[in-house]
Amino acid sequence: PGQREQRAAAALASALADLEVASLLGQAAQLTEEGAAAGQVADLDEVVGAVGSTAAALQGADEGRYGFDELATSAPLPSGPLPAGREGYRQQVQAIYDALIGESSTLLSNAFGRIADLDEAAIRQGLETVGAPLQTTGAGRLAQRALEAAQRAIGTLRNMLGEQNLNTIEQRIDTALAELRKGEGAATLFLKYSYDYDEGQKRIAGWLEKSTLADEAFGDAVSQAAALQAQAAQAFALEKRLVNAINTFRQPADWLLRRLGAAAPLDLLLAGAYLLIMDIAILRGMDYADTTTVFSFVDGVQVTSRRALGVAEE
Repeated sequence: PGQREQRAAAALASALADLEVASLLGQAAQLTEEGAAAGQVADLDEVVGAVGSTAAALQGADEGRYGFDELATSAPLPSGPLPAGREGYRQQVQAIYDALIGESSTLLSNAFGRIADLDEAAIRQGLETVGAPLQTTGAGRLAQRALEAAQRAIGTLRNMLGEQNLNTIEQRIDTALAELRKGEGAATLFLKYSYDYDEGQKRIAGWLEKSTLADEAFGDAVSQAAALQAQAAQAFALEKRLVNAINTFRQPADWLLRRLGAAAPLDLLLAGAYLLIMDIAILRGMDYADTTTVFSFVDGVQVTSRRALGVAEE
C-alpha cells in the first residue's frame, strides 16, 4: 500500500511541477517578446514564488508525502483527545468520511467554477481536445518549452487515469456536473453516495461491535485511522494545487495560443484539464472510501478498519 500511495503522489506532484513551470516559462516568453509592463512583472514574481514554494515542498518529501503548508489546517482531527476504546475509533472514522466530503467538495467547487458556463457539447469537446498535441511550430524557445511542460502535465494526468478509464470519464463527469449545477446540497449528496458515507460508517460500527480488541488496544487502531486521514489530506492538497496551477497558467496560455494561432479555444483546452483533475479527485476519494476498483492506490477506510479491528472478511 505504501508503494502504491507513493506512485500516485509522485504522478500528481509531477503534473503540478510541470504546470507551474509552464506558467513560469509562458510568462517569461511573453515578457521577452512584448516587453515588461509593471503588471506583468508582478504576475511573474507571483509565479516565481509559487514555483519556489512547490519546489521546497517536493524537496521535503518523506515517503511520497510533501510538505505543503495547507496540510496543517486541512482535514483537522476532532478537537481535544478522542475518547478511549470503541467510541474513539468511531469518531476517528467519522472524521475520515467528513474530511473526504469536505476536501473533495472544495476542490470540485473550485474547478467547476471555471467551466460552469460551458454547455455539455463544449465539455465533451474539451475532453477530446485535451489529448491532442499542440502545434508549437513558430514558437520561440521559451514558449515552446512552456507548451511542452503543459502537455507533459496533461499527459501525466491522462496516464494516471489510464486509457480504458478515459473512455468512461464522460459518464462520471456528466453526473458530477449535473449535481454541482443543482447547488451545494446536491453535490454533497452525490459525494456521500459515491463514498458510501452512511452505509460505510454503519458497516464499520458493526465491525466495532464484533471486534475482540481490549479497550486499551484501540490506541493503535485509532492511530492507523488517523494516518489514513493525513494521507488523504496530502492527496487533496496536491489536487487543489493542480487546480490553482491551471488557473495561473490561464493568462500565459491565452497569449501562447494567440501567438501560435491555435485552432482550439483556450476555454476548451483548459476545460479538459479541469475535468481530468475533477475525475481524479472523485476517484481518489472513492479509493480512500473503498468504493471503487478503478483506482487502487491505497487501502481505504474499510480495509484499514477490518485490519485494525481484527475482523475477518464475511
